[in-house]
Amino acid sequence: MYKWWLAALLAALPAGYFNNYYSSLKNRRAPSEFFPGIRGVVHYDRWRAQDGYNLVTNFVRPGNCRLLNMEGKTLRVFTGTFCHFLSGGRGVVGLLQGPIFMNKQLDIEWRRGEEDGYLQHHDSGIDEANETIYFLNNTYRQIRHRRTTINQIIEMSFKGERLFEWSVADHLEELEAILQRCVAIQFDDTIQEHIVTHLNSVQVLGPNVLEKRIPAFKRGNILTASDRHNLIFIIERSTGKIIWHYLINRQFDTGEHTTRLLENGHILYFANNRNPGAYRRNQAYSEVVEMDPETGATVWRYRADPPTSFYNPFWGSALRLENGNTLITHTFTGAGGAFEVTRDGRIVWEWIDPERDGKTGRPLPVFRVERIPKYMVDPYLNKNIFYVQ
Repeated sequence: MYKWWLAALLAALPAGYFNNYYSSLKNRRAPSEFFPGIRGVVHYDRWRAQDGYNLVTNFVRPGNCRLLNMEGKTLRVFTGTFCHFLSGGRGVVGLLQGPIFMNKQLDIEWRRGEEDGYLQHHDSGIDEANETIYFLNNTYRQIRHRRTTINQIIEMSFKGERLFEWSVADHLEELEAILQRCVAIQFDDTIQEHIVTHLNSVQVLGPNVLEKRIPAFKRGNILTASDRHNLIFIIERSTGKIIWHYLINRQFDTGEHTTRLLENGHILYFANNRNPGAYRRNQAYSEVVEMDPETGATVWRYRADPPTSFYNPFWGSALRLENGNTLITHTFTGAGGAFEVTRDGRIVWEWIDPERDGKTGRPLPVFRVERIPKYMVDPYLNKNIFYVQ
């Protein structure tokens, strides 16, 4: 026999709630599409989702990282963006204009800022074995008589020593030879500046199945991508030369983000698929692509059903999780948030950011959500838990 409160709750649900909900999972459409008023964690399949903590970076709130559990509860809020937890509670490395290093209590021990020539841009990573952080940085240079934003790739030690630097401005001829045309200098309305190439991902290659077959994929080399030229390429760490590249064959601006080489030798990226004409015709869509760099073949993709129900023209990310699922961040599809999908496209976890802009009341665009293993984070939450690796 139902309790009176349960009967009242069921009666209050909108007509077709459960049909719509399960249809959304079957058809690879986010439940939030049907119920736009729902916020927080709107779906959680504990059996299929990758366990861990969720690290949220809001683009409009630089310097504010939030750590959430799988139920969406905020556990910590701290300084920095693109933060990386070091094992054993040794500290946290992140960015705040430039690189920062925080201790176990998340207090800043040292920082390099704009006054030191740093202006972070889009992505970072760490090589914990060698105790270095690498990140994209913006600087300025006169190119063709225009003050132009230039992307750099910088590697720095955990002690704040600059170890490596690569600048787009020093390799324009290489890029033009690849593209077989002049590298365009574009005016970016969002930052009101001229830009060239617009790199938006960086990864120092680790162990992978390709490094023995293709020298360019040797560990230690650097993978990056230019979303304005639909170009993915690898930089040789020892010489700075571009030694491998892949041009995405699209008729429009792919706008790839979080380009990552996976351990299986495939490359995963978030494809914004910016196409103003398609957008005006309500035909624009975004997707996540996993491709084989040896053949160029697409071996897996996530695409919503219908495709146009998921369109994220700027930012966004796709990160492969330990269990083989993929965590996708959407910035502009309704409210900002993230969802996790299986290989067959089933949504097993979804979170919609409940926070709002204090002045406008509008949803905050979420730049990236990352899933962090619990054993990496628990030492910073004062949990006396021991994990066997």
